[in-house]
Amino acid sequence: MSQEAERLAWQSIEIQEEDLQGIDLKDPKDVGRLGELLAARYLNENGYENIVTNYRCIYGEADIVCSYGQTIVMVEVKTRTNKYVYPEEKVNAKKIQKYRSICLNYLMHHSEIENIEFDVIAINVIDSKHGKICHIAGISEWDYL
Repeated sequence: MSQEAERLAWQSIEIQEEDLQGIDLKDPKDVGRLGELLAARYLNENGYENIVTNYRCIYGEADIVCSYGQTIVMVEVKTRTNKYVYPEEKVNAKKIQKYRSICLNYLMHHSEIENIEFDVIAINVIDSKHGKICHIAGISEWDYL
């Protein structure tokens, strides 16, 4: 991880009953949707403003696009239900390069933006009421090359 990237400590999170409406914790797509919901809530509680979820372009999809002050933040959310697996390990050099292309595409369509960064939010769902979240802010493609 570069000096610019900041890994915040794992924090406990509570999963609300309404978060689980229509969610099967054995279905990876549902687990991903739950993770995006929990990540959006975490970001909102920590001063980020949601702009769009599931931003799609020709290069792929960003799970969450939000702003923090004057910075636009593209967020990749990785969620797992196995507490012995680190979800952020799935964000490799190829994924980071893909997000770089997504960021550049977003900038082409929003020329007023001056600052953009790529963050990862890793979530481990421990059970139907508890989880852990880790926010890794300011990742660049050079971190893993």
